[in-house]
Amino acid sequence: MKGGLRNEFIERVKTDFGSDFVVEEVEDLIHDLCDEIGRRLFDVCAELKRIKGSREIDAIRSIVKDLMDDLW
Repeated sequence: MKGGLRNEFIERVKTDFGSDFVVEEVEDLIHDLCDEIGRRLFDVCAELKRIKGSREIDAIRSIVKDLMDDLW
């Protein structure tokens, strides 16, 4: 199941550009972009997990996890 942000963006592309582009190619590009962003966010989360005891770090980690969930 893909995340809401990804699906929302794909639907926008279909609506705005469906007649000018091959939709499947655009979807593939969007998936690739979201996958790369997800991988990078996962790396950030892994680094943040090494830091313990800071409420600010916990808040950032939570935001990053929420974004990752939305991308996936």
